[in-house]
Amino acid sequence: MELLSPVIAFELQMGKLRHRGGSDALRVHKGSMADRRCKPRTPASQPLCARHCSLRPAPAINTFLTYWLYFPLLFMGKVQSAPDVIARFGEDITLSCFFPAKPGMDLQRLTITWQKEMGAEVLVVHSYYYGRDQLTRQAEVYRHRTQVNPEGLDRGNVSLTLSGVRSQDEGIYRCYVHSELGETSEHWELRVGAPFSEPQLTFSLSSGGVTLTVHTAGGYPEATVQWLDEVGGNITAAGTTEQRDEQGLYEVTSWVTVPPATHSTSLTFLLTPRVLGAPITRPLSVESLQGPDFGPSQGTELWSRRKRGKRQSKDRPETSL
Repeated sequence: MELLSPVIAFELQMGKLRHRGGSDALRVHKGSMADRRCKPRTPASQPLCARHCSLRPAPAINTFLTYWLYFPLLFMGKVQSAPDVIARFGEDITLSCFFPAKPGMDLQRLTITWQKEMGAEVLVVHSYYYGRDQLTRQAEVYRHRTQVNPEGLDRGNVSLTLSGVRSQDEGIYRCYVHSELGETSEHWELRVGAPFSEPQLTFSLSSGGVTLTVHTAGGYPEATVQWLDEVGGNITAAGTTEQRDEQGLYEVTSWVTVPPATHSTSLTFLLTPRVLGAPITRPLSVESLQGPDFGPSQGTELWSRRKRGKRQSKDRPETSL
């Protein structure tokens, strides 16, 4: 039995929609016309019937359905993402991996490979075979930073310990194990987080008003920064900059200006980390003191409401929120 190509099967289906030749033509499109009779009723049907009559009988409709049943499997199949493991910057992390084991198994036949995927590039993180670690092909960034505990091998534990986690260590890690009992693989997505430092507040006075500036550093990855007014409206605008230090950690500087005509206002600084740490919320109050004894550099006081009214003097322009 010869199956039609998917192109021909598609043409048959389209021909069925276009052709109005009656029951004979319908049998042609179903691929079941045994006597090869084809009597087109219109000139446009002649080439289609001629092509079908030159073919041996074949279940065209079955071929067409086969392709329609096959392709949805490609589109409906769900690609499973790797489960997340969150590591704190600078600390150690263990990625678990286990395989079936039995007492007295031959560890000389055990092969362990840990790899990290970076797009099309694959880095060797750790390897073990012939009864010992094999680190000749290990990527340079993992030198002296990986360990698979040999005491756990006979129990099926080939978990990887990575020391001194860095921001560059983020990515998908795969563990491949081959033993006398078969093959096993596991994968994890490592995400790195570092909390931001306590925000430092500075302010400056000018004819344009009071500019409040908050600086925080040592965080990873980048965070979302907002300034909110008394009713919760976002007044952040474009007053935020981010920089990365030599370790890949972020320094954030954000500022907002209160107009000089504002007698008193309440603001909230909000920093929301993406991975590690709780949101940092710091409410602030700005009050303008009017009178003959106050000049433009003296007429504003600022303090953090969380300090229960402990005001920040103009002689101490920097404080922790």
